[in-house]
Amino acid sequence: MSRRLRIAIPALVFVACAAWAVRAFLFDREDASRAADSTPASAPPPANPPESAAAADAALAATRDAVPKPELPDVVIEPVDDDAEPGREAQLAGVVQDGSELPIVGATIEVLLPPSREFSVLDLERNAQLDPWAELKSDRAGRFALQLERGRPVDLKVSADGFASRWIPSRYAGERLVVVLDAGCTLSGRLTRADDGTPVEDVNLKVFRYGGPSTVSYTTTSDADGCYRFAGLPADDMMLQVTPARGRSSGWVRLEFGADHALVKDFALERELVVRGRVTDAKSGAPIPGAEVGESWVFTKVARADAEGAYELHGFGSPGSYEVHARAPGYGKQGRRDLPEPVDGTIALDFALTPARAVTGRVVDASHAAVDGAYVAAVASAMLNRGHFAEWPSTRTGADGRFEIASLNPEFHHTLFVQKRGAATVVYELSAAEYGTPSLDVGDVVLSPPALLIGRVVDDKGVGLPNVDTALAGANDDRYRLLDPREPRPQTFGFYVEERRTRTDARGRFSFADLPAGSFKVLVRPSQRKEPKPVPVEIAAGEVKRGVVVTLANGASIAGRVVTAAGVGVASVRVFVESVDGGTTRVSTLSGADGRFDTRGLDLGRYRVRAIDSSGDPTDERCKLLPAELDSVEAGTGDLDVVMTVGAPIRGVVTDADGHRIARAWVQAQVDGQKPTWTDDPDGEGRFSVLVPDGAVVNLSVQLPHPVLFMRDAGVAASGVKAGADGVVLKATMPPDAPAPGKH
Repeated sequence: MSRRLRIAIPALVFVACAAWAVRAFLFDREDASRAADSTPASAPPPANPPESAAAADAALAATRDAVPKPELPDVVIEPVDDDAEPGREAQLAGVVQDGSELPIVGATIEVLLPPSREFSVLDLERNAQLDPWAELKSDRAGRFALQLERGRPVDLKVSADGFASRWIPSRYAGERLVVVLDAGCTLSGRLTRADDGTPVEDVNLKVFRYGGPSTVSYTTTSDADGCYRFAGLPADDMMLQVTPARGRSSGWVRLEFGADHALVKDFALERELVVRGRVTDAKSGAPIPGAEVGESWVFTKVARADAEGAYELHGFGSPGSYEVHARAPGYGKQGRRDLPEPVDGTIALDFALTPARAVTGRVVDASHAAVDGAYVAAVASAMLNRGHFAEWPSTRTGADGRFEIASLNPEFHHTLFVQKRGAATVVYELSAAEYGTPSLDVGDVVLSPPALLIGRVVDDKGVGLPNVDTALAGANDDRYRLLDPREPRPQTFGFYVEERRTRTDARGRFSFADLPAGSFKVLVRPSQRKEPKPVPVEIAAGEVKRGVVVTLANGASIAGRVVTAAGVGVASVRVFVESVDGGTTRVSTLSGADGRFDTRGLDLGRYRVRAIDSSGDPTDERCKLLPAELDSVEAGTGDLDVVMTVGAPIRGVVTDADGHRIARAWVQAQVDGQKPTWTDDPDGEGRFSVLVPDGAVVNLSVQLPHPVLFMRDAGVAASGVKAGADGVVLKATMPPDAPAPGKH
């Protein structure tokens, strides 16, 4: 019999880790997105599309059949490699079909190589780079195939006349694909101003592929009536961003197309904030003409300083981007999150940039010959009271193998990252000497022949598990050779440069290429199962390491549905399953289209099941659903209903004792004797909106920034607040060692 919880309130614990958020920005780890890329050849054939889509496909097929088919040689598809010791290369093969499962003859398959997809690269240009690798045509049966080196991801762009193009990111040697092309999807809507409802013209809108190449994007602008329209969009895991020149951006909105392949999204755009100030040299005080000031570390919106160093950044205040960064050639980049309170919609913010340091050296191969075109970056990452700082200045070596990176922030330690396709990728920690010299020469950096690691993820019956996130943590064994022997090893956010990621193929196989000699650990992170212990692996220079097997126990499961109070399934909700018997097991997954979820590999015992909306889209009805929680669910339960109910918002502002609004606080609501219900991160003007159960009377407390603990409880700021209240003012007492609003 199903168990239901009508109003369940989870305990949410704030974890201040901006580095992990950056990582989430660059890499999609959600299982629901993978099914959209393609259909494995071993899976059941795709279902026929709905009638309207089927009619469109039929019309396209009729047009296509009227065109003479090109004479194309038959493609030979090799059998899947069952060899216990697979070689360095294997065949990536597939078939291109329409919605009726008919082969598409002569489809173009562009094979593109992302050079650093396996790392968390913060170099946006490098992250977007796709190098052409090959171009194929599907044969008379719609088939295609090519040989690839194992462990090297490729992206496929599949296109054919009369169909929307399809992007298939991060595919590997040994996989078999079924790529289905259709007429594509349409997205439309209207943009208005939130304060008066008038239309907003000439707003830039961008649709892009989440978790794949950032170059896969579609753009348009709104017309005089504020209307916009996209056609021919792929039905993959796509995101929308709305970026007005003089208004707040929307943040990322996940697109979920319906059965009719259409979606309507309207937006009410909040008025902008303006950031205004000067950029100067920290030592001389002289202005820095041409310096760039941008919203967030990705510089979503950019203003340039004039001859006096003055700048004016419009459209500030986008969700999740309440920080400003400044950069200029020859200076270290600077970021600020501790922003002053806006006055009449304007934030006054000056930057004093410090002249940068440089690092130089030469990249050579094992024979000490110069390596031309190697990618070299100096990576820095640190958690500061004013927010997370990260930079990734980079360059490429010349024909003589030499390189110079001349824009290192002088306040931070850097890690050298060197990559060249077909050679081992290496990292080196720069010594403390970098702090005392304007230019540090590291000498020769030797790239050795690459090693290859091949392994499998299986269940406890030896069956390979597909689409399992797998990482390899570690680096070259001489990573610290540039340090003085007496120098302590620096603390870094190592996963940026020392953790590679991939996923398993249909047979559970994974591979990592371009490895240096060193000590590594295989980390398997299944989305629906308990994580196993890391598997240590020693890698020798140039070797092919085989036979690494990671076993995931089938164990017990907890399965069910996430539903509304009316029993309607809720899709794309994050479901957490956590042990309550003192264990450390924590598994998460996303609910499917009908709200169903299934978690496996659990030990026997009792678990807490929590469901939280993860859409992040304020226009989505799911944002009105309260998190739900069930306690003491026994492992083995298979008919669980987790009911999410509609909440009522409490709205207001957070201020300090003097009435200055606080942008970096967190608001928490709590019913007497119960767990906290929900938290909200106030916007740039200190406004908050927190969902609570309808009819509830709650206490509101505030969490404030702290330089060491990240957040500190400032106590209850308001008691007996009713659900639905508006205009609530929360006066918070600042901790003695916390930064005051507007001060740095």
